[in-house]
Amino acid sequence: MNYENYDPFFPDQPVVDLYLPIWAKLSSFKSKPAFIWAEDGPLVQFWSITYKELNNSAQCISSELLLSLRKNDTVLALCSPGLEFVEVIFGCQRAGVLAVPISPPHPSISSGN
Repeated sequence: MNYENYDPFFPDQPVVDLYLPIWAKLSSFKSKPAFIWAEDGPLVQFWSITYKELNNSAQCISSELLLSLRKNDTVLALCSPGLEFVEVIFGCQRAGVLAVPISPPHPSISSGN
């Protein structure tokens, strides 16, 4: 078993779900970026999500998923790359569902015309 993302004392619960709620409340962490997304282009743009924002988002997504799904169900996560994708993956993890990420087709790709 790969322990990179798991606590060996609690192997059924990922470390991020154990510690993210704690980090979201600690004054030294809650306002710090948990993830930073940079987008190339003529002007490089940066977006970030704090530990507190990520924890709140993961909880909301998890709650919504569990209205119609159960733990160990599988869902397709259709998200463009970015911070929203990170939020969806964390929400799925918190809900205990398996996320299968799928990137939507690029808008420049035609549908067969």
